[in-house]
Amino acid sequence: MTVANDGGLADRLRLLGEQADTDIDLIEAAFLLSARDRPALAIEPYQRHFEALGNAVSTYAGGSRGMPPLALKREAMVQVISRHYGYRGQEDAAKDPDAFDLFRVVDCRAGSGEALALVYLIVGRQVGWPISALAFPTRLLIRLEDDDEGQRMVLDAFAGGSELMPQDLRAILKSEEGNHAELVPGHFDAIGNRATLVRLLRARKRAYLVRNRLDDALDAVEAAMLIAPREAGLWRESGLLNARLDRVRDAVAALEEYLRHDAGEASRFNTSVLLQELRTRLT
Repeated sequence: MTVANDGGLADRLRLLGEQADTDIDLIEAAFLLSARDRPALAIEPYQRHFEALGNAVSTYAGGSRGMPPLALKREAMVQVISRHYGYRGQEDAAKDPDAFDLFRVVDCRAGSGEALALVYLIVGRQVGWPISALAFPTRLLIRLEDDDEGQRMVLDAFAGGSELMPQDLRAILKSEEGNHAELVPGHFDAIGNRATLVRLLRARKRAYLVRNRLDDALDAVEAAMLIAPREAGLWRESGLLNARLDRVRDAVAALEEYLRHDAGEASRFNTSVLLQELRTRLT
């Protein structure tokens, strides 16, 4: 895959948005998203870096000698990614948009939980292991599996690939959503490639908003819309940000598109009220 000097990044992301979820190549998508900020950057060193990560993990786990046990899979990923190569969670990631850019995360060996989860996912899939992101609400966690034994292990890439037990997950949820929050089965559903990338971009949007960089926040949402054009919530986010930027026509168009998608009654009512207000500003 070549990204450098490619003027059609948006078109290539749009093509990914039309693909079936399982056909989306996570590393290609992540490289394209990073290249939007630095389109002239040579990507070959990053490609070689991920190849080296995959080869080192495979070698640590025994190379081609069958599928390793679950504990060895985790140990190989932790030892190679977090310890040998030094990838770590960046404490101020929620306020630093660069912590969600895969190229910059590779350069610094530090980043957000979403970006580090992406690193683990990419490497795990390179070596052919069953690995997926989870729908856990407050941070992007990954699940490593053993098909033969039916065992599963939840890992937190931000915390160096630490294994999380149910009590750990409950504590995380309550600390971030309040004591009323409880684990539900849906928190452990695997999410697809598209949803994983959208979570990364939404988290980056929030980091931009912390810095009051509204144009950049909107750009992150628009990148997500290229990958997930039928994700209704993204149209609403685009509309709200355009409204804050006083781009009223764009805001109206985005919110109208949002209403054409399935939306809950409460959200539909609130959006309709906002649309009415925005339309009066156009007259």
